[in-house]
Amino acid sequence: MLPDYLHNSAAWKASYERPRFQEFQLGIVRHINSVLAKTLVINGQAILIDLRETEETMEGKPSLPNGYLACPLSDFESAFNLIPGDLPVIFLCAHGIRSMRVAAWFQEQGRHDVFNLDGGFVCWEQD
Repeated sequence: MLPDYLHNSAAWKASYERPRFQEFQLGIVRHINSVLAKTLVINGQAILIDLRETEETMEGKPSLPNGYLACPLSDFESAFNLIPGDLPVIFLCAHGIRSMRVAAWFQEQGRHDVFNLDGGFVCWEQD
């Protein structure tokens, strides 16, 4: 779970209320910007799940010492149990569309500490 000072802050709430780089919203999926996502993952307060296919990750991967799991969407079913349940999860794909769908599915399954990285890997690399 996120620390109360982050979860209840205005900056935190503003970061996930509406996607900034994506043109549409899916259900109640919460979005997170790459700056806040990086901070949470680096501090061990969230895990980043990369849903891009192996070929796509050749364009680059987030450089993180820990808190990163590559889990291609085509292999997602077999890797589902590898996703830890004790940390909030931030899903990432190339532009944020596939990851938004996976985040919505997780929420439908009752897991509410999931987020979509707004703008995907493109925004991760720019920030």
